Amino acid sequence: MADVNASCTDDGITPLYCAVQNKDTESAKISLRHKADPNATGTNDDPLLYIAAKKGSVVRTELLPENDADVKVTRHEGSTPSDIAAYTGHTEVVRLLLDHKSDVNVVHTRFQRTLLYAAAEERHTEIVKQLLDEKADANARAGNDGDTFLYNAAVGGQVEIVELLPEHNADAKTTSRGHNTPLHAAVSGETEEIVKLLLDNKADVHKPNSNGDTPFKCARLYKLRDIIKLLE
Repeated sequence: MADVNASCTDDGITPLYCAVQNKDTESAKISLRHKADPNATGTNDDPLLYIAAKKGSVVRTELLPENDADVKVTRHEGSTPSDIAAYTGHTEVVRLLLDHKSDVNVVHTRFQRTLLYAAAEERHTEIVKQLLDEKADANARAGNDGDTFLYNAAVGGQVEIVELLPEHNADAKTTSRGHNTPLHAAVSGETEEIVKLLLDNKADVHKPNSNGDTPFKCARLYKLRDIIKLLE
């Protein structure tokens, strides 16, 4: 009998890997029935499940864990299947991986970002909602600067994401780079709606950053009249 895990190409990938890469679900099922290795790697040492998740293949993503693929496998540069699914906006794939016990707070080891950061960075609001509902840590820090999720959302003017955070215990008073708060970021970005949301959630108008500037002082410095009225 032919070895189902033997390489079928010059670069060493298996028939199952070819099937997943080419979105050939039937061939993938046949390979798995014949005990193909669901944790095989191929080009760039990418795990099979990572490829399926990146391509947004619900069927193949579900098929692999059901055949003992490791949902927590890490790519050489630090990304996991759930990280790439969250980053590329594949909502159903993220759901499947979480259902198969993927860690909702897993951190990309190179970029030091959580799934929440990956989804929010590309404005995948539905995935952000999904992750928060699964108890993702809304106060996790990421990157070399250790910025909080709420701070980054305020910097990016992501009103739809900031709206989600209070009910998931995101702390509006936490500081990030330069001891700036999310309110500092919202004032600097002149995002009145986010300023209002943060004030409604007990953001501190008079908390100084490392330069001694409070959000109120910043608003006055930039002559942001409408925001000054909100902060008074």
